[in-house]
Order: sequence, then structure tokens, then C-alpha cells
Amino acid sequence: MRHFPRLIILVLALSSARLVWGQTDKPAPAVPPATPAQAPTTPTPPTAAPAAETGNPSVMLLKQGHTDSVRAKAAEDLGKQGDRTTIPALAEALKDPSSRVRREVVLALAHFHQSDVLPPLEQATQDVDDGVRITAVQCLVGYYSGVLPPSGWTGFMKKGYEHGRSAVHFQADDSKIDPGVAVDPTVINTLLTVMKQVRSNDASREATKGLGILLAKSAAPDLVAEAHSSNGDLAREALNSLAKIKDRDSGPKLIDLLDSPNKEVKRDACVTVGILRTHEAQPKLQTIFQTDPDVKNKAAAMQGLAYLGDKVSVLVFTAALEDTNKDIRTAAAEGLARAADPQSL
Repeated sequence: MRHFPRLIILVLALSSARLVWGQTDKPAPAVPPATPAQAPTTPTPPTAAPAAETGNPSVMLLKQGHTDSVRAKAAEDLGKQGDRTTIPALAEALKDPSSRVRREVVLALAHFHQSDVLPPLEQATQDVDDGVRITAVQCLVGYYSGVLPPSGWTGFMKKGYEHGRSAVHFQADDSKIDPGVAVDPTVINTLLTVMKQVRSNDASREATKGLGILLAKSAAPDLVAEAHSSNGDLAREALNSLAKIKDRDSGPKLIDLLDSPNKEVKRDACVTVGILRTHEAQPKLQTIFQTDPDVKNKAAAMQGLAYLGDKVSVLVFTAALEDTNKDIRTAAAEGLARAADPQSL
């Protein structure tokens, strides 16, 4: 019994050694080969995300800027950057509560000169703010003519000044696109829509002017209708556009305006029917020149006669060479030249 504990210790020691030796003798489990899915691959560089999704600072400021000035400047910067991927962000910003910001967004979109910008620019012609609508019209036309209104604070102030004086000032101009430039029909339809809207005379007049610059012959019937508008500035702009488009079929429909009570409209009509070679207007133009006491009316009638260059007016032209008014003398000389050789002028 004295040796029993020692025996137990010996048995336990032998059992432990056997367990250790058994584990050491076992072969290590084989590691299975890597499957194709597990095999290491060369890292692929990440695909570049659009600028608008990679944290373009200007896009972030446009969306989250705390002041109108910050957001307007962000829109201006995006226009200068010219990153096409930011067009959707700019289009979304047309919903900005600030008209100043929306105007800068319109100008920024126009700087891209990509067809993607036409739909948002067309949308902007229906903005609640008159200034934004006018700018959108100018940018739609500028997309083809290359002439855009200025951006930034200076442009904003200039727009306000011109908007304030537009109702009392009218200037005819001869700006127009090259005849071979193709204009999207939706742009013409958009301008026609704005022209016919009565909520803004200034925007309507700008659209009327734009149709002339774009040489929109399909708009001629609508321009003839606007030439008879009670709004004198709008009527004059329509006459100017018809003179640019040179749709001769419109001429006879303007002869009645030679009797317009609006002197400015009457004078513009005298010139326009001449440019459109409306020979049916010759007797009326000659009567105005010979009997109207208003010198400006007489000069406009002579200018219309000069554009016609009818041989029946040679005696009138000859007598007018002695007129005391320089404009009348100049027009008479042109009329004589055209009557002698219609291709000379």
C-alpha cells in the first residue's frame, strides 16, 4: 500500500507521454489548393466617377452654399470649368429659390455648347422671374449665334439696368446667324411660345428678336401677327426680324401698317416692305414721301422705295437728289442705282 501512490503517478506519466507522441507522429493535414475564386488577383484601379459624384467643390457649394452669392459664384465657376458631368447638377439647380442663382445657372449651362443643355435652357424660359426668362432666351439664341450675356455681378447689374430701360428704348440691329446653321425645331417652338406669352413684354420682345437672329422662316406668320401688336416695341421687333428673315410672302401682309398710328411702327414698316421687295407697296410709299409732313416718315418712305428700286420711281428719285435732308438724298441715290441695275446693290 506504501507504493500505491507511486504506481499511480507512473501510470499517469506514461499515458501523457503516449498522447504527446501520438500527436507528434500524425502528419499535418494537407492545405487544399486555392480555388480560382480564392486565388489572389492583381488589384484593378477604381473607375473614375463623374466629377459631380467625387465631391467637386463647386457642385457642393451650388447645392449647399448658405448664401445666394456663394451659390451663384459656384454656378459661374462650373460654367468656366466646362466639366460636362456637372450639367445634371446645374439643371437641378434651376430649382434654386434665388433668381440670381438661377440666372447664373442658365449662363453656366450656355457655356457648355452641348446639346444636353438645350432642354434645361428651354425649361428656364418658363421661369417665374422675368430676368431669368430673358437670359434663358438669350442663351438659347446665343447657342447658335455665339453671343451670350455677361455673367457674374456685373452682368447681373447690367441686366437689371437694361431691363429697366427696355420699355422706352428700341434699337434695330442686323445680327443674325449664317444661313447654313441648322437650328433645332424645339428651340424655335420654345421662342414662339415665349413670344406669344402676355405675362412679360420684355421676354416676348427678346424671343421675337431671337427668331430674327436665328432666321426662323417657319415663324414668319407668327411674326406678321406680332407686327400688328398694340405693343409698339414688340411690333417693331417683329418687323425687324421679318426684315432679317426676308420672307417675301410676308410683305403684302404688312402694307396696312403703312397707315399705323404709331409713327415708329409706320416708319419701320416702310423700310421692311422695301427690304421684302413688296412692289405692291410702291404707290403707298410714294404717297407718303410726297404728302406726309413728317420728315422722318418721308425719309423712311424713300428708304423703302430705294430698296424696291422700281423704274417707275426714277423721277421721284431724281427729284429727291435735291432734297435738303441728307438721309433722303442718300436713299434716292441708292434707289436710282438699283433701278438702273437691280444687282448693283
